[in-house]
Amino acid sequence: MIAMMAATGQEIEGISRCLKKRRLNADGCRAWRGEYKSKEVLTVQMGIGRNMAEGALAWVLASFTPEALISLGFGGALNERLRIGDLIICAKASSGDRSLESCQADAHLTECALRAVKGNGRKWLAGNSVTVSRLHCDAGTRQKLAEKVRADVCEMEDYWLACAAGAKGIPFLSVRVIYDEIDASLPGFERMVDARGNVRPGGIAAHLFTHPRQLLKMWGSYRDCRRAQASLAAFTEKFLDTM
Repeated sequence: MIAMMAATGQEIEGISRCLKKRRLNADGCRAWRGEYKSKEVLTVQMGIGRNMAEGALAWVLASFTPEALISLGFGGALNERLRIGDLIICAKASSGDRSLESCQADAHLTECALRAVKGNGRKWLAGNSVTVSRLHCDAGTRQKLAEKVRADVCEMEDYWLACAAGAKGIPFLSVRVIYDEIDASLPGFERMVDARGNVRPGGIAAHLFTHPRQLLKMWGSYRDCRRAQASLAAFTEKFLDTM
């Protein structure tokens, strides 16, 4: 079994398009058991941040014995060359706390991912991710982070998943797709998506009520999300073909 984990429903929608799947009863997360050709695949919407990621993975490890753990999802660019939809094959996941050692990706999974992206017409980069403890939604905060760390993309779960997988001897890989470029800001993201990674319609309405001029920016964010989803979906199918 290959376990594929993502934080939000939008990310899960992208990575599970190619799967035939059924919903499972899961503790504290949403999960589906499916198949792609002859491969058994578990997809998990774990929620946002360390606590949600570790809780979801604890359920996975208590219920299944995955042969590989893949973290897939959106990320914020820390590299000015990266654009929406670009893929980052993360050779290393580090923590925003620089006193902690980085985690290396599994060599075989990395090679499978590189085979999946080569020649498919999408821009990709073999790079590194940094796991942060809070959302970096505005351009200024992300640019300051880029000056402090040696990473190409920021996210909120990979380092903790990599540590837990390593402790169990499970091969791990993270692949991120750029959702927001380094000079972009996400309007009101914290109000629109809850900790479990689900969209909050009431939060969207409340944000637009207090920030009506951001309606067009919201439409742009939706368009960017669809582009990132398409990139993630195309990669997932190619990646599963290589394994």
